[in-house]
Amino acid sequence: MSQAKNNRKCYYCGQKLVEYTCSRSHPVPPDNGYTRDHIDPRANGGSGKTVACCFKCNRDKGMLSAEEFRAVLALRSGRLTMPNFVFFGEKDGNNSVTCETP
Repeated sequence: MSQAKNNRKCYYCGQKLVEYTCSRSHPVPPDNGYTRDHIDPRANGGSGKTVACCFKCNRDKGMLSAEEFRAVLALRSGRLTMPNFVFFGEKDGNNSVTCETP
């Protein structure tokens, strides 16, 4: 899903994303800083499809698969039925993701 279509919000949690520049005084991005995440981590044999997401979700997801991270977010939000929990970027009914390879 393109960043423009996503309205500059995190694909996973829907938080508004902000641009940032790392520096010596601010070496770590803010939790809502714009990053790109591989939906299925390349280290686990993923395809290389990426989405825009916040630094917090990217950090928390780590090497989890999309379905594993869906369970994490479902538990955090108090929803215990994982199949009913959708990522923010999936709410428009379009589950396709823009492929961006380095």
